[in-house]
Amino acid sequence: MIIFYIICPLVLAMSYYLNLYPLVVIVLMFFFVDYYKSEKKYPSRQLLLSLFLFLLFHNYWIYSLYPWVGGKIAALFLTLGLTLYFFVFFFIFFKLIRIIKEQPFSFIILGIAWTIFERLLTLGPFGYPFYSLYLTQVYAPYLYIAYNPFGASLLTFGLVSITAFIAKLIVCKEKQEKYIPGLLFIILLLIVLTGIRSLLPEKAAHNQRQLQVALVQTDVKEELRHNADYYENLLNNYLQLLTFVVSKEKNLDVIILPESIIPALWENKIVRLLNENDVIGKKVLIFGLPARRDNKIYNSVMFYRDGNVEKNYYKNHLVPFGERVPWLFGFLRPMDLVDYDASRTIEPVTIQSVRYGTVICYESAFPALYKRIKDSDLFLVLTNDAWFHACFKELHLRSAICRAAEYRKYLLFVSNGGKSAVIDENGRIRRILPSNKEGYIIYKVPL
Repeated sequence: MIIFYIICPLVLAMSYYLNLYPLVVIVLMFFFVDYYKSEKKYPSRQLLLSLFLFLLFHNYWIYSLYPWVGGKIAALFLTLGLTLYFFVFFFIFFKLIRIIKEQPFSFIILGIAWTIFERLLTLGPFGYPFYSLYLTQVYAPYLYIAYNPFGASLLTFGLVSITAFIAKLIVCKEKQEKYIPGLLFIILLLIVLTGIRSLLPEKAAHNQRQLQVALVQTDVKEELRHNADYYENLLNNYLQLLTFVVSKEKNLDVIILPESIIPALWENKIVRLLNENDVIGKKVLIFGLPARRDNKIYNSVMFYRDGNVEKNYYKNHLVPFGERVPWLFGFLRPMDLVDYDASRTIEPVTIQSVRYGTVICYESAFPALYKRIKDSDLFLVLTNDAWFHACFKELHLRSAICRAAEYRKYLLFVSNGGKSAVIDENGRIRRILPSNKEGYIIYKVPL
C-alpha cells in the first residue's frame, strides 16, 4: 500500500501542470477512503507522508529560482522551508476535519470546509492561491461550472463532496442505500448553483465593437533585463519589435507589452523615444514599468496614447520578498531590493471607451481582486514569468483561465518569457505562444 501513498501525491501534484484532471478524482477518493476508514484522531503517518510529498512536488517550481536566490543550495532550502510552512497549515486542517466524518452529510460539510480552507490560504501577505484544487480542472469540459456566484471554487466543492461521498459508499457498504439521498442532494445542489448565474439578467450590449489587439512576447532573459548597461539596447529592441508588429498589421487598436519592460524609472525616456519615432501613431500602447508617484514607487501598467501616458494601474498585491519585504522580516531584506509600494485602488481603466480590468503578475490568481473589476469589457494580465520553470508558467496561466471563465470575459495574458495567450469568455485558449520564444499574437477581441 505504501506505493499508493507515494504515487497519489505525485499524480495530484502533476495535475496542476499536466492535463490529468480525471485522475484527481481517483486520488481524492483514495484519500477519503483512508479518511473514513481511520479510527485515529490524527492523520495517519502514511497520509502525512503523502501530504509532504505532494507539497514538495508541487513546490518544485520554487527551486527553479536558484539563479536569483543565491544558488541551488539556497533554492533547495527555500523550497523545503515553504513546503514545511504550508505542511503545518494542511496538517491542522486535516486534523480539524477528522471531527466531521461522523456528522450527517459529512461529504457536503467536507466540500464546504475544503473550499473555505483554500480561500483562507490566499489571505494575508503570504497568501498562496496555487494549491486550489480547481486549478487541476481548467481543461476539463465542465469548466463552465465556474460561471456561478461562487466562481471556480464550486469545482473544488464538487470534487471534494462527490469523491468523499463515493469513498463513504465504498467504506460503508452495508449502509449504501442510506446515502443515496445524499448523492441526489449533491447533484441537485450542483444543478441549482450552476444555473443561478444563467438566470440573472445580462447587461444588454451597446454595440458589437471588436478590438484588434497585438500581444507581444518579448522573451528577454532576466540576466539581461536586470543589467543596467543593457537598458539602451533593450529599448531599441523593443522599438524594432513594435515597428515590425505595426508593419504586419495596419489596423491595430491596441499593442500590449509585458510587465516591467525596463526595471527602472524610465517613464519619461520611454515616452520621449516613442514620440520621436512615432511608431505607435493613434494606437494605444499598454506596457508595464515602475512608476514614481508622490514619492512612492509602484509596479505599474501604463496606458500610452497620443504622446502621453494617459492612465495607470498600480499593483495592489505585492510578491513577498520579491517586491516588498514584510516589516517583521526586515533582517532578510536583500541589499539590492527596491521595495515597491502597494496601491489601495483597483478599478477598470477606461481608454477610448474600452474598460480594461488590469492586474499584474500573480494578482491573476486572487479571485477577490476581480470582483472589483468585474464591470470591465475585458481583462488584462501583464506578467514576467521568465524567472520561473515551465511548471509555474503553466500554473500561472491556469489561474487566468479560471478568472476568464468565472466572469465570462476575454482575458489577454501577456508574459515576457511566456506563456502568452488569448483566453475567451469560456476559459478556452484561442491563441497561445510557447515559453521562451519571442513572438506576437494578433487577435480581434469581441467586446
